Amino acid sequence: MKMRSRHLLSLSASFLVLAAGSLRAATTYTYGGSDSSSGNLWSTTTWSPTPGTGGPGSAGSGTTDIASIGLSSSAAANQTVTYDSGASGFLGGLLLGNSSSIYTNTLDIQKSLTVSSAMTFGGAGSGPIQIILDDLNAGVSGNSQVIVTNSLITLESNATLEMAGGTVTAANTPTIAGALTIAGGTLNLDESGDGAAIDPKVTGLVTMTSGNIVLNATPTVGTGNKDSLTFTSAGGLQMTGGTISVASGQESASNIIGLGGAASSTSYIAGGTFDAGIGIQLTGGANTTTAFYTSVALGSISFGNAGQFEDFGASNGTNGFTSAGTAIIGMTANGIPGSVSFNFGSSRAQTLTLQSNVTSLATNAMTVTGTSNGHTGTIDLDGHTLDMSAATNSFDPSPGGNLFVLESSTGTGVIKAFGYNFSGGSLGSTIGGGSGTVTVEATGVSANNLGNANGGTIAANSTFYYAPITGSNASVGSLTSNRTIGALHVGYGGTATGSLLQLVGGLTTAGNVQVDSGSILDVNANTLALQGTSVLTGAGTIISSVAGGAITFGTGGLQPGSAPGSTVAQALSFSGTAGTPLTLTLNSTSTSTFNIDNATTFDHILLGANASIVYGGSLVLDFTGGYDPTNGTSFDLFNGANGSNSSGSFTSITDNLSGDSWTLSNGVLTVDNSNLAVPEPSTVSLMIGALFLGLLAWRMRRGNAPVSIL
Repeated sequence: MKMRSRHLLSLSASFLVLAAGSLRAATTYTYGGSDSSSGNLWSTTTWSPTPGTGGPGSAGSGTTDIASIGLSSSAAANQTVTYDSGASGFLGGLLLGNSSSIYTNTLDIQKSLTVSSAMTFGGAGSGPIQIILDDLNAGVSGNSQVIVTNSLITLESNATLEMAGGTVTAANTPTIAGALTIAGGTLNLDESGDGAAIDPKVTGLVTMTSGNIVLNATPTVGTGNKDSLTFTSAGGLQMTGGTISVASGQESASNIIGLGGAASSTSYIAGGTFDAGIGIQLTGGANTTTAFYTSVALGSISFGNAGQFEDFGASNGTNGFTSAGTAIIGMTANGIPGSVSFNFGSSRAQTLTLQSNVTSLATNAMTVTGTSNGHTGTIDLDGHTLDMSAATNSFDPSPGGNLFVLESSTGTGVIKAFGYNFSGGSLGSTIGGGSGTVTVEATGVSANNLGNANGGTIAANSTFYYAPITGSNASVGSLTSNRTIGALHVGYGGTATGSLLQLVGGLTTAGNVQVDSGSILDVNANTLALQGTSVLTGAGTIISSVAGGAITFGTGGLQPGSAPGSTVAQALSFSGTAGTPLTLTLNSTSTSTFNIDNATTFDHILLGANASIVYGGSLVLDFTGGYDPTNGTSFDLFNGANGSNSSGSFTSITDNLSGDSWTLSNGVLTVDNSNLAVPEPSTVSLMIGALFLGLLAWRMRRGNAPVSIL
């Protein structure tokens, strides 16, 4: 790519505030040229007293010279002074004033300029002041630079700063090297569009409390390009008031504000008006963090896009982040953008971290793309919700030759979209893995692919939650994964009356599988394998719409009800298709738990047509509310089980009572607590007599006191 020189900006205005004592030995040179809009060259015009060759600042670097340019109230025309190539490029201070309320006092800077002190332009009592920093003037290509080192420029009312790129070469990049405050003034921005990246830049922080920033504004000289424009503030943007807008008639152009540079920065938009047609793009330097927060709605937010930013201080001059970088995005309910894009545009690891919930974002407005760079791009939910369910297309990250990671460094992070496809990327994709947990929620009747043949893992503590907000359990969605997922939860929300999720291929889970009441999980003749302590729970239905299908367990088992540990007694139903039955196999190490409220209300399994069960492992009964069944009470825990569709046996059946024994036959569990005998009345009388005699003997030993018998 072309290397381009840094053209940097330093300005001053109607009233310059100088630190006390900072310029004690300084000489102030007052402009004495004509009140005309042309011909007043800095190096040759009249000054009082007379400066050295080149005008005020002739001593060069380290000069303390102050230049004062005013426009009197009796002026009869606009005045322009041009800082030309004959000037030294250095000043100690700059005063730009205007006592006229009719005419404009203009400083046209056409050469790199370093000013030692801070500058304030405009303000109460000042007439119109304009500072031009552009390369649209014929014959001065490459000279439009102003450098402000460790200084601050403030634009107050009636002051306008114009920054416009040149028409000849990429060397013409108007830049302010320092901080800029807009407090009632106006910043006009434009580029020429000669094909080179010559967008205006500020290397420090831009602070805005009032006033205006106008993108694609018409420059003073020439017409400008009226094309795509990216204004970059490497130190960030902190806006609490004012207006950032696009010039009238230029709304169709690409208008971007880029934030971030060689050092970490924090930007926010906490007030004012921000044109929805302007996008925010985040970039950064080596291992930097670029944080951005907004409570104002934006057109778009993008992160890491190639070709959009120049790295300040990057030795290789490349675009994007110079090495591993982090972007932090936080938004209030009013600050949701039209789009968010995450682009692996450079060969660097990048992280996008949410610092608040992002809701009502259309799925097709959230894109993850990349090229073949062999790095990692991470979206860190950080305990927040990224809601993209406002559209009917799936979230399909395509990181190119990179690894895509979706994680939550704290708490439970939730991502919502119509559906998902995590199969992209030649290095794969990873879900979870941070210190928190991740829930991937599908809100539409959709095809979902959590698999990836190229690598990456899914954390055991993550959850895929299938919860369409419309439809019913007659509307078929699907799930496929060639790798072990975390938990699976089949439910529904919004106006939906249920959901139906069908497996495409076998599925292995490291977490629980829960099917809510009214919803259906179709294993579709595949094997659903629950690993470890995972349990199958809920009050919905598991079917196989094609003959066959199997459900296997590790050390977990069946736990019907609304959720593990629930005290609400409910049924979990199973049915298959004629031919080979849907089979549940509880192995010898599994543990199944059932809640029992009373003789008629208890968790149970409904075995429908073409479903069978193989008993095994431990069966644990949890009696709730103090209920203790009488001898011979039966519970139809495995309703529909009989000799033809059930086999095997539990190695143990235990409860939270004492002394009970149990018999399971054809799915019916019967209690035997006859060994807990109740004493006969005669036995009780003998026990009372013995107690009395013992009491009498004790009293006599204590002093032969008489014992009264009432």
